[in-house]
Amino acid sequence: MVTLWRGDELLEAEAWDIGFRRIEIADGLLRLNGKPLLIRGVNRHEHHHLRGQVVTEADMVQDILLMKQNNFNAVRCSHYPNAPRWYELCNRYGLYVVDEANIETHGMVPMNRLSDDPAWLPAFSARVTRMVQSNRNHPCIIIWSLGNESGGGGNHEALYHWLKRNDPSRPVQYEGGGADTTATDIICPMYARVERDQPIPAVPKWGSKMDQPAR
Repeated sequence: MVTLWRGDELLEAEAWDIGFRRIEIADGLLRLNGKPLLIRGVNRHEHHHLRGQVVTEADMVQDILLMKQNNFNAVRCSHYPNAPRWYELCNRYGLYVVDEANIETHGMVPMNRLSDDPAWLPAFSARVTRMVQSNRNHPCIIIWSLGNESGGGGNHEALYHWLKRNDPSRPVQYEGGGADTTATDIICPMYARVERDQPIPAVPKWGSKMDQPAR
């Protein structure tokens, strides 16, 4: 319970669910409280098939229950932070969350046109810092994501290091740079081909990254 007082007058009181857990990458594995964590995840857009982006709490609960019924244990907020109530429900129902910054340059050519341009760093930074400052107290969030399909460049690398300084308690992922980027703790290839659906050492490009888990 968080309370705000003016002298002896109670101005505001807010109840908040909290949780204690340790998430880390060790020996090439994502670990929760020291034990390997197998992610069975799904992407979710904040969308209703009839009302578009008008999503009620009942809709959110229905989505969570469908995930649970199909043995999913994690969800990626693709490709933007969600409504505050969503995280509260994930805390309550026990669903791991990858919270993703609202950064996407899909369709730009080249893909790193903005992500490698220092002029765009303030815009990139605003979206990442707002996400973290708004949602960092939710224990359901186990990974921060630097966005989606934005190429790879200095802006992502700068924000990766900002995140590691300001929240060392969570890993950071970003798919845009593949295994060549230093802006991720997790190798998470997008739409990996069948020939790459194999242990990481069999893929030469990723062979030197074995201390990173693969998604």
